[in-house]
Amino acid sequence: MAAQEPVFLELLVVAVCGCFAPMLCVTCPKQCDCGQSFTQINCSSRGITDVPRGIYENTSELLLKANAIESLRRDQFLRLRQLERLDLNENVIMTIQEGAFNGLYRLQILNLRRNRLRSLQGGMFRYLTNLRELTLQGNPIICLEAYTFSHLPSLRKLDLRELRQLKAISRNAFNGLTALVSLSMSDSNLRRLPYLQHLTSLQDLDMSRNSISVLNANNLQGLVKLTRLVLSFNHLSTVEQDSLDDLFSLSELDLSYNNITSLPYRLFRDTSLVKVSLQRNPWNCTCVVHWLARWLQEHMRNDTSLLQLQRCGGCFSPVELRRKLLCDVPLSSLKCKRPQIHKVHPTVNATVGGNAALQCELSPGVETAISWITPDGSRAKRSSFRGGRVKVVNDGTLNISRVTMSDAGVYRCMATNDAGFDNFYKILNVTGSILPEFAATQVPINLDDIPEVDDFDVSYCTNPRGDEDVFLLNRTQYTQRDVNLEPEDPRVNPTADATKIPPMDSPTQKDDDKDTFMTLYKGYLIAALVAAVSLGTLLWILVCAVMKCSKERNRDDRKNKRLAKLKKEEASESRFNVSCVKSIDPEETVEIPDVYTVSKLTGIFEDMTVNPATETIV
Repeated sequence: MAAQEPVFLELLVVAVCGCFAPMLCVTCPKQCDCGQSFTQINCSSRGITDVPRGIYENTSELLLKANAIESLRRDQFLRLRQLERLDLNENVIMTIQEGAFNGLYRLQILNLRRNRLRSLQGGMFRYLTNLRELTLQGNPIICLEAYTFSHLPSLRKLDLRELRQLKAISRNAFNGLTALVSLSMSDSNLRRLPYLQHLTSLQDLDMSRNSISVLNANNLQGLVKLTRLVLSFNHLSTVEQDSLDDLFSLSELDLSYNNITSLPYRLFRDTSLVKVSLQRNPWNCTCVVHWLARWLQEHMRNDTSLLQLQRCGGCFSPVELRRKLLCDVPLSSLKCKRPQIHKVHPTVNATVGGNAALQCELSPGVETAISWITPDGSRAKRSSFRGGRVKVVNDGTLNISRVTMSDAGVYRCMATNDAGFDNFYKILNVTGSILPEFAATQVPINLDDIPEVDDFDVSYCTNPRGDEDVFLLNRTQYTQRDVNLEPEDPRVNPTADATKIPPMDSPTQKDDDKDTFMTLYKGYLIAALVAAVSLGTLLWILVCAVMKCSKERNRDDRKNKRLAKLKKEEASESRFNVSCVKSIDPEETVEIPDVYTVSKLTGIFEDMTVNPATETIV
C-alpha cells in the first residue's frame, strides 16, 4: 500500500491540474470585470496606469479604454496568444516599444484611438500578421515614415482620421498593405493626396475635411477596385483630365463642399458611377459644364427625390442661372461651341537630354478635352507616362523631359467636346541645337510625381510644438490650437524637446521585465501544483479520517457488547446468591432451634464455623 501512494498522488495531481486548475488558479485582476468565462475582460474607465497582470491567457477580448496608460513595453502581451480584440482607446499612450505586441498572432482588431502617439516606427506592429482593423484616430502623429504598416499583410481597414498635426507622409508609408480595403484620412491636415498606388485592393477611400486643392491625374492611378471616393469639405478647385481613368469600379463619388467650377470633359467615361454628390460648389453654368449637365440629366434624373436632385449641385454663375440645379438647367442655355486650336509653331526643336514643350492652344471658354497621340500611336496621359518623362499638364501642353532621339517624330493634338473636335500636328526635331526663333525651354517643365522619387523629409518628424498637451487627459476634445491647419512657415524647430517623451526601457529594465514575467509564470505554476497537492492531501486526510472513525466505532461496539455481557452475567449471579437468612432485630427475641448446624453464614457470622458435632445448644 505504501508503494502505491506516490503513484496515486501523481495521478491525482495530473487530474486536478487538467480539470480544476483554471478554477483554482485563475484570478481576475482587481480592477477588471472578467465575467464567468474569463474570455472577455473589461478594465475600462478604472484609472489604471499599466496593463494589469494576471490576465487569463485564454482571453479573447481585452478592453482597457479610458484609462491612464502611458506606454506599452516589449512582450507585455506575450502570454495572451488567444487574444483577438484589444481596445486601448482614450488613454495617454506616448510610446510603444518595438515588440510590444509580440505573441498576439491571433489579434484581429487593435484600437489605439485618441492617445498621444507622435510617431509610428516600422517595427511597432511586427508579428501582427492577422490584424484586420487598426484605429489610430485622433493621435498627434507628426509623420508617417516609410514602411510603417509593412508588417500588416492582412490589414483590411485603417482609420487615420483626425491626425491634425500630420506634416509629412512618405511615399512608401502604405507599402505592404496589399489587402487593405478601407482607408480613412478625414480631417488629417492633408494638402494633397498621399501616394496610394501600393493599395491595389482599396475599395473605400475617405479624404474629406482636408485642404486638398488639386486632384492630379496620377493621384488615383492603379486603384482599379475603388468603389467609393469621398473628397468633400476640401478646397478642391482643379480636377485634372484623366484623374478617374483607372477607376473602372467606382460607383460613388462625393465632391461636395469644394470650390469646383467645372470638371474636365467626359471625366466619368470609364467609371461605373451611380451616385454622385456635387452640391455646394460654385458651378459655372456655361459651355464648360455642358457635358456634366447632360450626364447628370441622363444618369440621375430618374430619381426625382429632392435629396438626390440637390446632390447635382446648383449654378452660381451666370446670374440668370444662379441656384438652378445642374439636373434641371436647359442644355440649350449653356451655348457650347466647337473647339478651335490655334495652329502656330508646328515645329519644335530640342537637344538630346534637354526639355521640350508641345503646346496646343485653344479658344478660351470652350468645353474641351485635349489629348495627345505620340509618334508610335500611343495616347499620352496626364498621369505618369514613359517613366514620368512625358506628361500632359493642365493647359494641354505636352511636356517631354530628358529628350532622346527616339522622341523625335510627329505628335497629334486632339481637342474634343459635344459640338465637335479639332486636331493639330506638331513635329519634334531632336538636333544638336535649339533654333532661336522658338525655344522649347521657355515653357516651364513639370517634373513632379516621378514614381522613383520619395520627397519625404524626416525633419518633419520633429515635434514643432514642444510639450504642449494636445488632448485633455480623460477627454476626447482637442485644444483650439489643434483645429488650425499647418502653419505657413514649413520649417520646423529642430531643437524641440523630444526628451520629454518617456524614453525606451534600457536593456537592464528589459531583463527585469523578463525576470518578472518568468517569476510570475513560475508562481502560477507553483500555485497550481500546491493547490492540486493540497486538494489531494485533503482528500487523503478525509479518507483516513473516515477509515479511523470506522475502526473506532467497531472497537466501541465490541467493548459495549462485552460490558453488556458482563452486566448480564453479574445480574444472573446476583439472582442465585440472594441470602435466605432473615434480618434480625436487636430487640427481637430470637428463638434458636434445638439443634442447628451452621456451615457458613455470609455477612452475619463471618469467619465463624459451628460444628454441630462439637457444640450442642440445649
